[in-house]
Amino acid sequence: MSVGTSAAVSGTSTFAGASYNRYVGTGVYGGVTANYHIETFPVRVRYDGIAPTATEGILLLVGDILSLDYIEDIRNFKAIGVDGTSTIKVVYSERKK
Repeated sequence: MSVGTSAAVSGTSTFAGASYNRYVGTGVYGGVTANYHIETFPVRVRYDGIAPTATEGILLLVGDILSLDYIEDIRNFKAIGVDGTSTIKVVYSERKK
């Protein structure tokens, strides 16, 4: 996923694919965990349904990993680049009970 500095990008619209759909559950918690790996340039993220800006949201630096376990948090994940176009890799896995 490439995240630029001009507008927040939604995670599920970019990432929803075979691995996401394989683990997503129908309940509130779902059956999926998402691990977002920041690879290039810092980003700001939010997962409350509000778009982050270059100055608002949780700052994640290169090498940081954000883990989300709740399906609504994963669906609401949005990121924006701070200093340049960032690359975020995500790994979905079955949520451990």
